[in-house]
Amino acid sequence: IYKINMDDDNDINNNIQNMNNLNEECIHAVQCGELNKVITLILHKGVSVNTIDINNCSLLHWGAINQRYNICKFLIYNDANINIIGGDFKETPIYL
Repeated sequence: IYKINMDDDNDINNNIQNMNNLNEECIHAVQCGELNKVITLILHKGVSVNTIDINNCSLLHWGAINQRYNICKFLIYNDANINIIGGDFKETPIYL
């Protein structure tokens, strides 16, 4: 019989919440043009270059919307999906 350890469930929930917080932090960093923070979150904290928000806007969408060209170049160089569809207009970042 396998005994369920509730601490394991708490650890999993905490890890998920922590990742959600890091994703939100990265989206905000892209919007504000904080390239060094974006680099740290993606390369060292495990945030995906294809992170999306609740409107399906990716980091690349937010970089394009806010004219954060250095961040867009970094994301594309690190294999961000340039064809991801998202946002209110259901478009790819290229059309923004």
